[in-house]
Amino acid sequence: MGKVTNGLELLEAVPRTDPDVIILDISMPGMDGLEAARRLKAAGCRSKLVFLTVWDDIDFVREAMALGADGYVVKSRLASDLLTAVFEVLAEHKVRLADYEDMNAFRKMDESARIDRQT
Repeated sequence: MGKVTNGLELLEAVPRTDPDVIILDISMPGMDGLEAARRLKAAGCRSKLVFLTVWDDIDFVREAMALGADGYVVKSRLASDLLTAVFEVLAEHKVRLADYEDMNAFRKMDESARIDRQT
């Protein structure tokens, strides 16, 4: 287990530590979490990515999932959802734990992200 304080430190630490799961925020100093995820995936990182963020916005969810995120948890649900999300992504499941009025739209988006990854 390790801890970094910004996106640049994350990019430096991942090759050294080879974590199974990376928990990152969208709002990080130095480099935001979305850019860090983009760079990690471009570098061939196989770690599971779980976003833990205050941003409960479907556009951020879509962007994170399109970049290869495996989970997305809003901080207001940290206590109830983060550990579950980590276990689920380790079991190869996609995770989006937050309240949305239209979860069907998210499920369709998530299915399309999975199809894109398989092709």
